[in-house]
Amino acid sequence: MSEEIIDYDHHAAVFEDSLVTKLRGNVPKEKYLELWVPDADPVTGVLNMIDAAFEAGRRSIAIRVSQKLMPKDRWAQLRSLGLALGGFALEDTGDALIVRASGITAFEARTSETARDAGAKSQIWAGVVGAPKLSADQKYVQDQLTTLQAAQAGGKEAVAIDLAAAPSASAGDRLKARIAEYGAVAVSGTTATVTLDPALKTVADLAPAFRRRALDAARKILREGEPRAGSDEIVIEAEIDGVHMAVSVETGKQRIIRQARHRGASKPSERAAIDLFCAIMEGLPIQEAAEHAGVKLLDALREKGFPRPVRGIMGFRNTGPAFNRPVELARAIYRAYAGKTGFEPPINFFEAPPSQAWMQLSRDEQARRIQACLAEFLRGIGRPEEDMQLESLQLNTKRYPVRVFILYAKTVAYGDKPRLMMAFERRLKDTVELRLQVYNQEMADKSPLRRL
Repeated sequence: MSEEIIDYDHHAAVFEDSLVTKLRGNVPKEKYLELWVPDADPVTGVLNMIDAAFEAGRRSIAIRVSQKLMPKDRWAQLRSLGLALGGFALEDTGDALIVRASGITAFEARTSETARDAGAKSQIWAGVVGAPKLSADQKYVQDQLTTLQAAQAGGKEAVAIDLAAAPSASAGDRLKARIAEYGAVAVSGTTATVTLDPALKTVADLAPAFRRRALDAARKILREGEPRAGSDEIVIEAEIDGVHMAVSVETGKQRIIRQARHRGASKPSERAAIDLFCAIMEGLPIQEAAEHAGVKLLDALREKGFPRPVRGIMGFRNTGPAFNRPVELARAIYRAYAGKTGFEPPINFFEAPPSQAWMQLSRDEQARRIQACLAEFLRGIGRPEEDMQLESLQLNTKRYPVRVFILYAKTVAYGDKPRLMMAFERRLKDTVELRLQVYNQEMADKSPLRRL
């Protein structure tokens, strides 16, 4: 059987082009790449594609990317980051690079170190499994952050860092930006003193972006115990490594989870995550809870303004056991429910409704808020208000007013439109209503002669 090799250049071009008219539904024919989103940085884009394949259950993937898109001076960085995935190999074919990644198989290097470093053509020049080789700058930053993490977990009050030991000025600047995640920073000469936030000690095992909100959740645990089942509900439960979860589910067609409860979690971070997870599950159909409550949990706990918790696609599997455990329990409950009731899960088309506050507004007020957000967005990026106009706010197939159609001025470059659409949609979701979706309304030709 011939090897399936994904053409990265083609998929990235199709995705970028499709964003001009839509922000969602840009799914390639390879369904396992449904979660993939390209990136302006080709190294990140390729690693995102590998992450998406692994997240979808693929054991391996081969990707072809042209040297035009991925020049040779980026290969070393790709190799360094890719080795952390497991089996990873690069093959130079002359005009392109073949990237092979496997979660289960180690690739055997076919060239000597000398030939590999020279980039011998038609040979795998990076095919070993092990820790990635970090640059001196990367190693310095990583070592200091590891020291801070250990100090915070151990309850230390402050840590002094010698910035003069940084291999370069850029490494020192990068470190100063990162250490602010751990507490207050004071720099005197070449010494940076980090006063560690003692409250964060209990959630120090989480990435910094999750710690503040996890700490808030740990202070108000509300869903420990057992659920109560009503007359039209059944209770389904599961237990993994001493952590127990139970839900009461409606027996009707909607199969809504009415109560979700837990017990047995001991670590503060895990206890906070599973308690919030239970809150998220309530009101969702059991299939939706099993399939997507984990993503909702990550969104609920992630604090904006912090670096991404993980490289590439962020999922419950690669963000730590505190997020993995509740999802495993929810899916065990879902399987038990299907076995007990004979439920055969259909394709999941569940869509959460907009907030009650949004639905209570008049259509004119909804449009006014979107228009105000658009004007503020354009001022913030230094573009004239004429560049983007609110064409209409329309209902989706479920009769929710969430489809925002935008018209662009002719002066807006074709390649700028996708980035503007994505940035504006993020602003809308953050400041107006989470469920809003932005679309590009193609401007019709107004000449009656050309429309004949």
